[in-house]
Amino acid sequence: MGQRISCVENSSASGTAVWEVVNDEVMTLANNYRYSLQQTWVKRGFLQIVKDILRLYIKLDLPRLMTRYQCEKIEKYFNESCENEEVKAIIKAYTATNGFSRYINMDLANLVSTNDWRDIRISPNAPEDRQYWEGALDVVCIIVHHPGRSTYEVKQETKVFRGMSISKNYLDNFQDGTCLTNKTFLSTSITQDVAERYLHTDEELTGCLCIYTIVPSDRRTALHIKDISKITDEEEVLILPYTTFKAKSPSWGCTSHNIKGRQLEPMCEDLGLQISQINGPTSKRSSNVNVHIRGLQTADGVVETDPVPEASIDIERELAEVTEKYLQEEAQVLQTTYKEALDTITRIHPKRAIDPSGTSNMSIK
Repeated sequence: MGQRISCVENSSASGTAVWEVVNDEVMTLANNYRYSLQQTWVKRGFLQIVKDILRLYIKLDLPRLMTRYQCEKIEKYFNESCENEEVKAIIKAYTATNGFSRYINMDLANLVSTNDWRDIRISPNAPEDRQYWEGALDVVCIIVHHPGRSTYEVKQETKVFRGMSISKNYLDNFQDGTCLTNKTFLSTSITQDVAERYLHTDEELTGCLCIYTIVPSDRRTALHIKDISKITDEEEVLILPYTTFKAKSPSWGCTSHNIKGRQLEPMCEDLGLQISQINGPTSKRSSNVNVHIRGLQTADGVVETDPVPEASIDIERELAEVTEKYLQEEAQVLQTTYKEALDTITRIHPKRAIDPSGTSNMSIK
């Protein structure tokens, strides 16, 4: 949290950037993004991804957005990660209070996708000064798939809080059966008081308190990064992009002034979401009416949500098949290259051939 993005903006509040997708195809879109990340990890690998981020994203794009000192600081983190082949330094780079996370999330918000996982691209309305917009997606890929992530995984059901500001008509999106997914990282805290620091209300935006119940059945949902974050007193939990959930069962009624929320039972993975809208930081304990719709609690009401599985069994099976096929193809390429090299050596220097068992027949003269 800290100086990083303290609100989840939507299209009406931030131009064309979409911080949360709200439509009937959320599951497909979220699965496409996660599937694309998996393919990137399998085909390019950790070191190549980090080198591409350094060469194309940090050195080409960030200088337009950050000072030289800030860019060098971020570059240092990624070089450290590359040298040690670990993810901790990259998470540190994200938590640095120098604007890096803001640019990462803005680029993620400007990505668009179709029903084809291979068709992920930058929005035509996004800033035109990006040379390597895939850089933000590569950062997500590393944090989601690096095995070192397991050190920071949320390993038990945990309730976390996030303060944000949204447009006053945004709550209309949370109707019965509405599905949503976050396109960006979400900074949260296990302490409600910390999240309430980030509640702001003005003529266009209203302050909201989000209460997320993290279900650890999916280890790629959230990371507890208190020991990594530059602002340790925030007890930060970082929710990863492309998490899905669904609003359901709206019901209206008056309650006391206290903010209430019911913990959700998971369907299988991801997050249960609860949101509590208030009138602003100074009056958050004095609203008279709460609407209860299981999960989204506002000064006018609460919407309940049920978690939606991130990926179906079919998607996982397809991913395994594609990965296996890719590895087989790579092995075939290596075998073919070896055979061609062996044939060439045999033809030019018959006495210096290498038999298939790997034994060299070369003589040193």
